[in-house]
Amino acid sequence: MKIFSGTSNRIFAELVAKHLNCPLSDVIVSKFADKEINLVINENVRKDDVFVIQPTGPSVNGSPNDNFM
Repeated sequence: MKIFSGTSNRIFAELVAKHLNCPLSDVIVSKFADKEINLVINENVRKDDVFVIQPTGPSVNGSPNDNFM
């Protein structure tokens, strides 16, 4: 099982991962100069169950697509 944290609530993702006794997976989230999101997953996720913990409520700082990154 792989658990990834989005950008909005890493603390909550860490608590969920701890509760499931599974470390957060390695991901790097950054922004390009034009403010688009760059997401790099540093692990193989093939044939694994993958969960992304990210709130989907309105974003104060970004576009609606940013909510899913």
